[in-house]
Order: sequence, then structure tokens, then C-alpha cells
Amino acid sequence: MNEKSLRTNLVNSHQRYRKILVLISLLIILSQILFFIPLSWSVPPVKTIRIGVISPYDEWAYWDEILFKQIVEPEINNYIDKLPKDRFTPKTKVEFIIESAGYDPYKNLEIVEKFHEDGVNLLIGGLYTYLAASSLDYVNSHGMIMISPGSAGTGLSIEGDNLFRLVPDDVGQVNAIEEMLHSKGVANLVIIQCDDDRANGIVDVLAGTYSGTILGNVKYAAGASDFTGCLTQAESMITGHTDAGVLLLSYNEAGVLLASLTSTDYPGLSSVEWFGSDGTAELPEILTNSPDQACNVKLYSPMTAYSPETASSSKHQYMKNLFEDLTGFPFGFYTACEVDAGWLLALGVLETQSRLNPFVDGQEIVAVLPDIASRYYGYSGWCKLNAAGDRAPGNYDIHGYGYVDGNPTFVKYGMYHTASNTITWSP
Repeated sequence: MNEKSLRTNLVNSHQRYRKILVLISLLIILSQILFFIPLSWSVPPVKTIRIGVISPYDEWAYWDEILFKQIVEPEINNYIDKLPKDRFTPKTKVEFIIESAGYDPYKNLEIVEKFHEDGVNLLIGGLYTYLAASSLDYVNSHGMIMISPGSAGTGLSIEGDNLFRLVPDDVGQVNAIEEMLHSKGVANLVIIQCDDDRANGIVDVLAGTYSGTILGNVKYAAGASDFTGCLTQAESMITGHTDAGVLLLSYNEAGVLLASLTSTDYPGLSSVEWFGSDGTAELPEILTNSPDQACNVKLYSPMTAYSPETASSSKHQYMKNLFEDLTGFPFGFYTACEVDAGWLLALGVLETQSRLNPFVDGQEIVAVLPDIASRYYGYSGWCKLNAAGDRAPGNYDIHGYGYVDGNPTFVKYGMYHTASNTITWSP
């Protein structure tokens, strides 16, 4: 090979080598771009803050779908859109995922476990104390955080756990029950109750404050569907006593229990007024299964109330009108607490996280949530929590059942004032 040919080959080899180097450099640069700047067909440009909502039963889940997907989720995402564009990397939005526990504590726990497996560690759930209790150990041990909009059982008033409750514990409610009995002149009381920790706790506290005589305590097993035996037993206890009343500590099964309450079979029980807890306040199952029986005995039940300032505020009125226009259903205190729970969890993320990768750790929010709640005035009012993570006590509305224009419905009969330990009954 002559010198000219040799030089030509060397030049060509050098050019091919340079092209290979350029190609390798471009591939390196492209890989870095793909790593740091997600493309639309690989990693989505928006990071989602997922919050799990565990409704206590299917009908409640139906309302929660409307509440969270049509109202709360757009409202919070609209707020996030107003934050500085570089607040989160990547851009962030909130998504609520609704599931129904079907009144079943075991199913409730399964849902919590599935949420955690899917990286969802922020929860709104445990409306009833037994549902909250079923998953509390799992929530605590897996770095999750749960806000309950309705649990009030004193057994869950625990300092240092990962459960926060937007209603006061049952001590305040027991005071309201005792004052209802006192103001209505009930000197002889028969108790019918579900045999669970929450109802037993209420009875234990009431036994130390009630000024009358407890004639007897009839218990039925959780999940019971036949109540003829306990009604027969309670009837025998109340027969022959004047100034008597019945305290029913129950949940959704109250509708079936009351359906058996006929004046023919149980004349004593049917002739006195009944009282309850927040577990029997505004229960759809009662109006479905036993509207006339409930209207007959009234079933006065305390439920945490809005303060007058909250009820008249433009913020509360806005949400009340929006929810009721969309659903045709009353905007109750627990519903307002659900909205506030969603906001508190979202604010907890916004105040503690800078990057949301790969998912939000609920444990990081636990320490700051009481501080966030103490300066948050929500749709249910001021959300200040006590040392156990429960809402500071307030007043209680007295709910019951009665006829309005000839139709059985929910009725508000009065209000219990915590500060003065008095009840104002409606005219």
C-alpha cells in the first residue's frame, strides 16, 4: 500500500472514530435528559398525593364519592395550582380513593393493608370506634396516619399514636346523655346496648354520674339481627316503674331493633321516651326500617355540634349549600369533619414534603398535625386537638326522630351546652 492510500485510510478511520465518539456523547446526554426530565410516555409529569377514604358502609361511600371527587379534590388541587411552580418536583395534585368497609372491622383492616401495599399511607376512616380500633395497630406500626371524622370511644384516647379524631371523646357525650335524662325526669333507666368496648365505656362513665336508678342492662352481641330476646328482657325490667326511660347504645342495627318494638308486644318500652348516643343520631337505617317506632319514642341522641360562629360563617355556608345542592342530603357535622380531614392531610404533605418520591410517609406528618390543626379553622369549626389527638370538647345537638308535615324524619330537639352543663330544648 502506498503512502497516499495509507494516509487516506487513516483519515477515514479517524473520522469514523470521531463519529462514534459523537454518537456516544449524544446517547449519554439523551439518557441524562430522560432521567431528569420525565417524558409523557414514561413517567407522568404530575406526582399524585393519594389519600385513602374508608367509608363505614356502601351508602356512605356513595356520598363520599360525590363529596371528595366533585368537591374536595378539585378545591384542594385548585389551591395547589396557586403555589409557586417550583414548590414540588414534579408538579403535584391530590387524589382521593374511596372504599367501603361494609360495617366489617376485618374488611376495614384489609382495606388499610391494601392501601399501604399500594403506597397510600394517608387515611380518612374509622368513622365508628370499632372500625378505627380494628386497624390502629397496623397504622401505627407501618408509618401511616389516620384521621377519623367520627370515632369518640374513650378507649382510643391515646397519646402518641397515629390516629387523630375530629370529634371529642365520649366523656363529653356522657355528660350530655346524663343531662338529657335528668332534664326529662328519667329516674328509672333500662339500658339496651351492643356488647362492645365503646358502649361498655359509656355505661361505665354514666354509672358514676347518673342520679337515678339503673334498673338493668341488656346486652346483645355485635352483629346480632334478632332482638326479640333483649326486648323481652328489657320489657320485664321496665314494667311497673314510673318516670322510666330507655338508653339505647347501638349503631346501624338500631333500625332492625326498633322495627320489632310494637306496642302490643312491648307496651312498657313503647310508652316511654328513648335516649341514645351519637351512634343513633340521624341513622338512615332507622327511617328505612322503623320510622314510626322511632318517631314514637323520639330516641334523643347527642351529636357534636357546630358552634354558632361556625354555622353562620360564609365558609361553612358555602360548603353546606354546595354539598346539599349536589346530593340533596344534609351537610352534617361528620361530613364537615371529613372535608377538614382531607384538608389537614393535604396541608400536612405541603408543609413537610419537598419531593414526593416514591410516596408520602405518613409518619412524617404525625408530629406536625396537631400544630396544623391548631391554626386551621375548617368547615366544622376550629380543629384544635388535645394531647390525645382528639378534638377539644364543644356543644352537642340533640337529634331524634319525629313527624314533619306527616312524614317521619330527622328532628333537632335541642342543644347541650358543655360550659354550663345545661340543655336548651327546642319549642
